[in-house]
Amino acid sequence: MVTYSLSARFLGYLFFIEDNAFHVRDEASLNGVYIRIHGEMELEAGDRFMVGEQLFELVHIKSAAQTVDDELTHFFGSAAQNAQWRIQQILDGGQDGLSRYVRTNPLSIGRGGCEIDFPTDRFISGRHCFVEVRDTRVILTDDGSRNGTYVKLKSTHQLSDGDHLFIGKQLLRVELSGEGR
Repeated sequence: MVTYSLSARFLGYLFFIEDNAFHVRDEASLNGVYIRIHGEMELEAGDRFMVGEQLFELVHIKSAAQTVDDELTHFFGSAAQNAQWRIQQILDGGQDGLSRYVRTNPLSIGRGGCEIDFPTDRFISGRHCFVEVRDTRVILTDDGSRNGTYVKLKSTHQLSDGDHLFIGKQLLRVELSGEGR
C-alpha cells in the first residue's frame, strides 16, 4: 500500500491526504466548513447547520427561572416552555432570527406547509429536513432534499467521492480518482 502525503491550505481550511484518504479540517476560518449529510445525523448544543440559504444553531435551554424569588416577589412573563432544545436562525451579520422549540414531534423546515417555512428561498425543498428529540438525543434528518442539508464540521473529516462541501458561499464537490480510491 502506498501512502501519499499532500496538503493545501486555503484561507483557514486544510485539505490533506493521509493514509490514502482525503481529509478536510477547518483551521480557525471565519465561516467554517459544512458537509452535506445523508439521512440523519445527531446534533449537539452549539452545532450549526445550513438549509438552503438559511443558517441555524441548536441551542440547549437551561431550566426555567423561578417565578418567585427569595423575598416572595412574583415575576410575570410568558409561560416556560416544556422543551430543552430550540433551533435559532442566524441572520447575516450574526444577529438572531426566528426561534422554534424542538420537541419529540419532528420540527420540519421547508418551503411551505412546515413548522419553519422559507417560501422565497429557491434552494429549499417543499419539506427539506426535520429536527426531533429522541430520548436525550437531537436528530437532524435530510428529507431527500434536492440541494441537501449541511452541518458545520467540528474536527477533521475524511472525505469520500461525491461529498459536497460549503466553504463560505462556495459549493465544492469531491471527485476522487486514482489507485487509492
